[in-house]
Amino acid sequence: MKINVKLSALRAISQFSADQDIRYYLNTVRVEADKDRTILTATDGHCLGIHRTLRADNECDKVTILLPFDAVKMLKPAKNKLDAAVIETEDGLKGTISVIGGMTIGWTAVDGTFPDISRVIPQKCSGEPAQINPTLLAKFAAANKLFGKTWAPKIWHNGTSCAAVTLQEPDFFGCLMPYRDPEGLTGYAAPAWTLEGF
Repeated sequence: MKINVKLSALRAISQFSADQDIRYYLNTVRVEADKDRTILTATDGHCLGIHRTLRADNECDKVTILLPFDAVKMLKPAKNKLDAAVIETEDGLKGTISVIGGMTIGWTAVDGTFPDISRVIPQKCSGEPAQINPTLLAKFAAANKLFGKTWAPKIWHNGTSCAAVTLQEPDFFGCLMPYRDPEGLTGYAAPAWTLEGF
């Protein structure tokens, strides 16, 4: 079977994979495909990225594969700058990813159960601000750059619940967990030494 993906999307979504996590099923990019669409998903347990490609023209019935992050991160754009790759497999357990006009990487699927992401996707966001880990936010910025976009990611704040994150790429959706801040966002005062002059 053959699954068509945008190379930029595969590389962008891999930004949200865990790397060397003891929860081995998070060290993956989940590929879900049927004849008409390809959906890529990755999460490290703190943030999540999803991309869909419609009219993918895949040569497969419904299939789900957990591609190892170690294989995906080796992919580089081809010199022809075509934004396309093909995932090929006979059994869904082993196969290759070929960048059109570029490299081919072999992979062995990760045998595990990917988290049920529907449980964390917010249906509404409250707008209540929260503290965000900048290291996690940097993953969205990196994904945005791989999509070739320049606008900053938009965080749809949701208090202590999972926030939605959108990019300029219309077929991307992300989620980001805030970190718990016992001090809150009020009660700030500048350190006294900053008012003493320089």
